[in-house]
Amino acid sequence: MSPGPLPVLIVGAGVCGLTLAQHLRHAGVPFRIFDRDASIVARNGGWGLTFHWGLPVLRDLLPPDIFARLEEAHINRDAARRGDMGRYHFFNLRSGIDLYDLPAAARIRVSRGKLRSILATNIPVEVGCNFPDIICGRSRPG
Repeated sequence: MSPGPLPVLIVGAGVCGLTLAQHLRHAGVPFRIFDRDASIVARNGGWGLTFHWGLPVLRDLLPPDIFARLEEAHINRDAARRGDMGRYHFFNLRSGIDLYDLPAAARIRVSRGKLRSILATNIPVEVGCNFPDIICGRSRPG
């Protein structure tokens, strides 16, 4: 008797690894996700991320309930509520004159740490893992 499909192994519970895990979870594909840190909030590295052209792709990858929660991670929630996406300024670097002032397209600017916490929702991250130990069978966390 077959034990069932083998899980997809994801190494790293950063933004990309957690996004993949959410997509697989939503699609019903078995997976295991490993991270070297002692907890999901051990390292937040960097202040914010901005999603522009990749926003529709992110919407397609994430389960709707998780995508809807991204507003919780907005850097400037008041501006986001007003629909203020910011503006792009292009300057003449010799004179300092503002040549173009264009409204930004749809985008979100989020706190990396808050985003990771949202993406970790319902994801069983196996923390404290050293990848060489995992592939050699020396570690069985979680």
